[in-house]
Amino acid sequence: MQTLTNTSLQIQSRYQLNIIGEQENSTLREQCCPVTHWQASSETKSGKVLVAAGDDFSPLFDHLNTLSHIVVEFPVFTDGRGFSTARELRERGYSGTLVAAGNFIVDQIDYLARCGFDTFEFNSETLAEIARGKLNATQEVYQGDALQPLPLFRRRSTTGVM
Repeated sequence: MQTLTNTSLQIQSRYQLNIIGEQENSTLREQCCPVTHWQASSETKSGKVLVAAGDDFSPLFDHLNTLSHIVVEFPVFTDGRGFSTARELRERGYSGTLVAAGNFIVDQIDYLARCGFDTFEFNSETLAEIARGKLNATQEVYQGDALQPLPLFRRRSTTGVM
């Protein structure tokens, strides 16, 4: 299992490839408590939560500053709910690690990053390397996103550069 992680704000070097070995055989998804169990737990809340497609994740809103990892699972690559989940979590102030796991395709990687994901789980080194290339290919976007809320024309007008 490959994990591609965003580690800094510099565009060319913000993504790092981490390899989870066969012996370890543990993904971030397996280390997380499903949001439904997390909500029902009366014990100390875990800092790592799994949000599956269709889960109500609103109970997390009051605890976003205490969570270190939120893993959003994509059941199939055509299910876009994970994009909305990531964007809403970032807009509500979540600053921890946001992981895309499951069935997304490498062509979606740039959009996933723009929604706020900073870690991506892959099952092959080849896909992780392709994703690294795609993430480093785009340096400027016109629309606002989770990483840069202002659209390009607003950024240019505030800096005086046209």
